Amino acid sequence: MAIIRRLTFDVPTLLLLIVGALWYSIPAPEPPQSVGSPDVILDCQDTTLKPFVNQWQAEIGRRFHYAVGILCHGGEVVQGQWLVMGRPGEERPAETVAQVVAEEQKAYPGRTIVVLACNPYHEVLHGMPEVYYFPSSVWALPDRDVSPDGQIFLKTSGNPFVEGDVHVPRSVADPDTCGNIFEAISAE
Repeated sequence: MAIIRRLTFDVPTLLLLIVGALWYSIPAPEPPQSVGSPDVILDCQDTTLKPFVNQWQAEIGRRFHYAVGILCHGGEVVQGQWLVMGRPGEERPAETVAQVVAEEQKAYPGRTIVVLACNPYHEVLHGMPEVYYFPSSVWALPDRDVSPDGQIFLKTSGNPFVEGDVHVPRSVADPDTCGNIFEAISAE
């Protein structure tokens, strides 16, 4: 009788122990996986630009989510086509921006494409939805990585109209060069 009475007292405690043991033995569900890549992918097409990948990846993420940045050297315009330098070691030394964008859109469907390439002739792109580019040259290092407020120290020595040296935004120091993701324009 004492054994039965003891079991009736211990049944609730025993049930709590069993439930607790089962609860803690069930593995926690895995967090949902992204598409196997970070929100912003940066495709660096030239090894000389690799030191700037992380900075531009973060800069693109300030404006675009789920995007692909194409970091490459841009420049010449041939027969009305803006060219960027191809990947080192490939047969094509240069490609049109349209070709590079098409390749990235095929590789990463549904993502916004950001072309990080100098555009010294101010070429205008049209008919490319969800593609953004810069209207001028592009700094290798984004403004925010120069200083928190994008200001640089500008030497004004020798200028008779300015006393001393001043800090100015890079866009003032060199208005034809972009270093901020919000300067990118749509190619739609």
